[in-house]
Amino acid sequence: MSTPQLDSKKGNLSIVKGITTWGEVGHGYDKQSHIYFALDSYAVMDFISKDLALSMGLRQCTKAKHNHKIPELEAAGRSPISTYGVYHLQCAITDQTGRQLSFTRPVR
Repeated sequence: MSTPQLDSKKGNLSIVKGITTWGEVGHGYDKQSHIYFALDSYAVMDFISKDLALSMGLRQCTKAKHNHKIPELEAAGRSPISTYGVYHLQCAITDQTGRQLSFTRPVR
C-alpha cells in the first residue's frame, strides 16, 4: 500500500483503498459484536455510529492521561459534523489463514 500523495496543484489527497474484513469488536468479553471493518492504516480517526456505541454500552473516555484531541470536522460542502467523544474498542480480525490480530482503537 502506498502513502497518499498530496497533489500540490489541487491541494487534495489521493485516495488509497484500505482493508475491508469482518471482525469482532467490543469493550469486554460480554459485549462483542460481529461487524464489517473498513480499516485505513493512514486514518487519523476511526468512526463508529452513535447507535453502535450505545448498543454496546460503551462509555466515553475521560482519562486526562490519554490526552484525546478531537479536531473540528467538516463534511463535503463544509457542513460541520457532530462528534460524541472518544470510545476505546477492543477489536479482533482474522486473516484467510485463521491468524487472529487483536488491537485497541484508538491506541491508549
